[in-house]
Amino acid sequence: MAAFRKLGEKLLLSGTSGRRLLSTRQLNCWNCNKTISVQLDEPTFTCPCEHHVILPPTTSNYFHILQCDVQFDIKPEVIKSRYHWLQRWLHPDKYALKSPLERQFAEEHSSLINKAYNTLSDHYRRGLYMLELNNVEIDEKDNLIAGGEEFLETIMNINEEIHANPSQAKLKQLMNNNEVSLNKSITVLSDCFKKNDLEGAKSALSEMKYYINIKEEILSRIQI
Repeated sequence: MAAFRKLGEKLLLSGTSGRRLLSTRQLNCWNCNKTISVQLDEPTFTCPCEHHVILPPTTSNYFHILQCDVQFDIKPEVIKSRYHWLQRWLHPDKYALKSPLERQFAEEHSSLINKAYNTLSDHYRRGLYMLELNNVEIDEKDNLIAGGEEFLETIMNINEEIHANPSQAKLKQLMNNNEVSLNKSITVLSDCFKKNDLEGAKSALSEMKYYINIKEEILSRIQI
């Protein structure tokens, strides 16, 4: 496998209209040795001759895989449509008669597409991923200081209400209130990324995690 990966990608810069420069990669088919240059953010699954499945890239941007801009606000229906299209394109039945190596490459591409969609289709995971792209991590300390003492006290009070064996009506009320708070934190997170405020995004994500935990706890008790 390592030998094939060495044939994978060579980064180039190509001039385009206007002042913008687009990164491209030069793909070499491991089987027929034909070469083609494609944009770095363009997902490619077959070699230039269109007969062989190429090896998956060693590093990939999930936004590029689903062909959308690197931004927090994305349309769920758009990435869902692209995800389903890509998965149909890489369906195992399509490669049933291919070599074992190509079937393996197709499975790896499919797995990568799944990871991309599962990450970008969720607000919290998408936010974490965007911080990761900027080499920013959230640790346990960040979660503890999120929102300050007043915020943590509010979370503690909500948890106490949940664990006090409330009625189903009360649980539904707590769920509705929590959804409002969760949606507010998503809006704050979106604004932070628009301003490139990564510290603010860290704080918003830390608070969001508390609301997600509360939602999961209520769902485990509520009768739908």
